[in-house]
Amino acid sequence: MKNTSLSSRPESWSAMDTGFGHPTFGGRLGLRPSPPWTLGLSTSVGPYFRPEALPTLPPGHGLGDYRQIVVGQDIRFEWHHVQLWAEAYESRFEVPTVGNADVFGYYLEAKYKFTARCFGALRWNQQLFGTVPDGQGGRGAWDRDLWRTDVALGFRATAHTQFKLQYSFLQESSAPRRSGNVVAVQYTLRF
Repeated sequence: MKNTSLSSRPESWSAMDTGFGHPTFGGRLGLRPSPPWTLGLSTSVGPYFRPEALPTLPPGHGLGDYRQIVVGQDIRFEWHHVQLWAEAYESRFEVPTVGNADVFGYYLEAKYKFTARCFGALRWNQQLFGTVPDGQGGRGAWDRDLWRTDVALGFRATAHTQFKLQYSFLQESSAPRRSGNVVAVQYTLRF
């Protein structure tokens, strides 16, 4: 149980501001059929509007009447120097006067350990948005589909420190197509 939905932004997370009047409930069921394999199923249900949205809702409806429903699946495989992950999530937002706004997101990730201290990783992410009424008798996507790919090289200096160099490329399906490049350097200290 948490006080805000999965899609909420960090400024909504304070229990002092938001309270627990409209909580979100979630859980995960995991299965490990053999040492290399891990499987999981996750779900979450709860209202997603912030309290300041209340005056904009249809008369007679409250924050608890419009929920975000999420179902997710995950799989992981590890064998010697190779690690593979995949997750897929379907999310539905119940939207006033519109109906359901659906989105499907997933990622595939592979990591290879070249040595005990050096690794490389590759990740593919995609979000696909459903359609909603466009107000003119038709339907249109409620946001832009997008995909992103990430490539990373990492070096574990000690048992508690790691350096990583990562490149990401993002592409949106909008017209004109928008894209972005990001290069990041990360230092991680575990304690």
